[in-house]
Amino acid sequence: MIWPRLPVLLALLLVACGDGEDEPLANIPPWHLWGDTKTIVVPHSIALVEEYSSQLAKVSYGRPETWDFMFGARIVNLSEPLDTGEIEVHFDVTIGVGRSHLQMLSFEYFMFYWTALPAPLNVQKYSAEVLGPNRTDIPIPPATTIPANVISEITAQDIQVQTRLIYTGGAIPIKTATVEVTAFFAPRSHIRPEWFKGEFPGGEDNGT
Repeated sequence: MIWPRLPVLLALLLVACGDGEDEPLANIPPWHLWGDTKTIVVPHSIALVEEYSSQLAKVSYGRPETWDFMFGARIVNLSEPLDTGEIEVHFDVTIGVGRSHLQMLSFEYFMFYWTALPAPLNVQKYSAEVLGPNRTDIPIPPATTIPANVISEITAQDIQVQTRLIYTGGAIPIKTATVEVTAFFAPRSHIRPEWFKGEFPGGEDNGT
């Protein structure tokens, strides 16, 4: 019969749920998810095949806020350092407020390009501003040029960031690049409700 075994199965299920890997996440400050640095091994491609990273940042703030950001990337290793190449790093950002969202592909974009040695190993690229798409297709008189669409902040309640990397160029077709990518977000104004109750989940009252 199955019924006599049911309490045992329920007990095992409760133990599995209580001691799972998700439990530590409940004990860390939420802003620990607002940025990360990850290392990605990117295979060389002739057909512009993209290598995706896992999620770099996830913000679920509960209310709209204005956010600053910082993006960074560097090549930490090349399997063929004596060959030339080109590496593109795309940061795809999805933001949302309430039930709506906006996906901004290649919100930030870095390129490492070398036709002569040495290769740009450990050369850091970073930015706290990005160039958005042109707001007009032609200059609007009296202007004679299209002004740059410089973005230094975003407005959002929820934010998710993922990277795409493409490794091309050079004479050796089979090779890899190891790239470190970083994304950080911070709200312009950060006042948490639990602070008014004397609760500081990240020990932020003891910062230096």
